[in-house]
Amino acid sequence: MDAHPRLTASLSRWYQRPTRPERDAKPPSYKRFSAKMDPTNILAASADSHPLIDLDMTVFVQLVIFLIASFVASRSLFRPYLRMRDDRAAGIEGAREEASAMSAQADAQLADYEQKLAGARSRAQEERRNLRAEAGAHEREVLDKTRAEAADALNKAQADIASQTEKARTELAPRADEIARAMASKLLGREVA
Repeated sequence: MDAHPRLTASLSRWYQRPTRPERDAKPPSYKRFSAKMDPTNILAASADSHPLIDLDMTVFVQLVIFLIASFVASRSLFRPYLRMRDDRAAGIEGAREEASAMSAQADAQLADYEQKLAGARSRAQEERRNLRAEAGAHEREVLDKTRAEAADALNKAQADIASQTEKARTELAPRADEIARAMASKLLGREVA
């Protein structure tokens, strides 16, 4: 019933190892250890026992099973996994390229926007200077016109005052003596001759 008598014999010896107190009672000696490791004992033991690896038909069956298992694993596990990794790497690389293209496009748009903004600012400053110049010219024109009108009105008023003064003098000159006596009598409180 035992397929491998040597295996069962070695297992039975392993199970029959002495317990710890028994091992401590008989410490291993160097001579016993060196005798076990003697090359002549090793060669003699290998010549007497069965070979370590038996080469029979099971090796070929195991080889066929291994080849079938590796083929199935390659088809169902390794290739899909490697394809998925390649697709993922390609997707990541594509996303990186797309991100760098979008970044370059955004930089170009930003530069264009800044250029347009600078142009608009310079046009606004030029327009502001023109409006200030026009406002200054209009202000000077209005001030000059107002000054001229004020000077004309002043000259006209002075001319009116001068004409009214002359008219009053001509009217009051014949009566001047009479008015002067009336004023003096009022001031002095008596009649002046």
